[in-house]
Amino acid sequence: MAGNARFDSAYLNRSLRTELADYVTMDMKSEVVNALHDTTRIEKLTDDYVLVQLSNATKLEIKSLDTSTIAMVQTWCGPLAESKLSLFSSNWEAKPLSIDVSPMFVKPDTMSQQRYSELLDMANVTMNEFQLSAKDNSLTINYSVPLLSSTDKKEMQAILRQRKLNWNGSTFK
Repeated sequence: MAGNARFDSAYLNRSLRTELADYVTMDMKSEVVNALHDTTRIEKLTDDYVLVQLSNATKLEIKSLDTSTIAMVQTWCGPLAESKLSLFSSNWEAKPLSIDVSPMFVKPDTMSQQRYSELLDMANVTMNEFQLSAKDNSLTINYSVPLLSSTDKKEMQAILRQRKLNWNGSTFK
């Protein structure tokens, strides 16, 4: 799996990628100083999954979903995380992807309908953080809403639910 990973050359040149892979092979801490003078490290590596912290602000996950499909999640961590999900063939050719990533809201019994409606109005822009599972072929979506006050953010967390989608052989549902 690690041999198939395409690490962004802005972070790791061929020599650094080789060094990182050698550390894994030698069961050593898999960490290098990248070309941007930040730390790149492999956080988790299995036969079909890798999680790489490319820098303090970016991470990359790659998961082999089946013999013909590889999923890749790129996440940028600012004040809030935002991710991009891509699918590839086993030859790293882009595959079409169409999934429903719309957020799910649930009104708590203790919240008034008026306050719930106000919060829904504030949630017209959501940011999605995707996480692939190392254990199975699932994708978790965590949502956040930017630019909220601390009170609104706390109440938003009470109504905004993460979603877990499963790979069905052609898409995440």
